[in-house]
Amino acid sequence: MTKLSDIKKNTIHSSAYFDLIYDKPIVNELNDWPYPNHFFSYFKKGSSKLVVMLQGFIDRTKVQLPIFQRWSWSEDIKSSVLILSDPTLIGNHLNIGWWQGEENSYALPSACDFISLVISKLGISIQDVLFYGSSAGGFSALMMAGHLKGGLVIVNNPQTNLLEYR
Repeated sequence: MTKLSDIKKNTIHSSAYFDLIYDKPIVNELNDWPYPNHFFSYFKKGSSKLVVMLQGFIDRTKVQLPIFQRWSWSEDIKSSVLILSDPTLIGNHLNIGWWQGEENSYALPSACDFISLVISKLGISIQDVLFYGSSAGGFSALMMAGHLKGGLVIVNNPQTNLLEYR
């Protein structure tokens, strides 16, 4: 199994010039979105499906950002895979962010805009997308699928009440 640190890095300066790289795992950074957009991609030629995976709790004493939970699953999944790193966690010591963003700016719509861009570039529809997450990632999967008005959702123990998390 490849280590995440061995995977090719790709910096994208403008979404206008964002091209999909197929058939290899890539750690990406897109610089022209409202939030730092770090994502793992493994787009597969010939696949008409996309799995979007979202992160749950992380232990900041054990991992560094950006984090791509379940990236190692991407080789075994036949569909294209997109894993987003929650920008809410940047610049603080939070372990979980629910894609809330900052006080005056909600990050989830920006992430959904990016997912829509990927869907368009793949030439698929929202009905071809599966959102997956556990814990806070489950909450995020439900919210993103609702925001984009479609797609399938699989969640594991979603945290649906943000105020109950301590």
